[in-house]
Amino acid sequence: MATPFPFASGDVLTAAEMNAIGDFTSFTPSWGNFTVGNATQAWWYAQVNDLFIVTGKTTLGSTSSMGTNPYFSTPTGAVWQSNNHGTAEFGDAGTASRQGVIFALSSTNIAFGYYAVSGTIINRANVTATAPFTWTTNDTISGTLVGFAII
Repeated sequence: MATPFPFASGDVLTAAEMNAIGDFTSFTPSWGNFTVGNATQAWWYAQVNDLFIVTGKTTLGSTSSMGTNPYFSTPTGAVWQSNNHGTAEFGDAGTASRQGVIFALSSTNIAFGYYAVSGTIINRANVTATAPFTWTTNDTISGTLVGFAII
């Protein structure tokens, strides 16, 4: 169900409107710098006023191809209002997982980064075809981003 906002003073809310607050809606990301091919995707978003949540996972298929700095457009045209970020995980099938960050790349795009150590400093680095590992079939990219956006 679409978000029922905004309400006006004096509105009488139905049970359906109350139940719809914060409902998750599935969506298929529109990616840049990543060829989806036959990947499996399961992504959702929810909104409560200007609080916006995006969460999900993509599992690469045999025809998927990771590029440099993959990103996707925000669902429903949401526009991020500040520098929002959350947690990401990159699964190297059968090997290990790496932790990272999912963040608002711009007002309308969501991107991913992983943690890289340089000396004594931990930096956010761009995901590439070979970092944080070489991407192949059944590897996963997932994350949850919570922030302020307007739809």
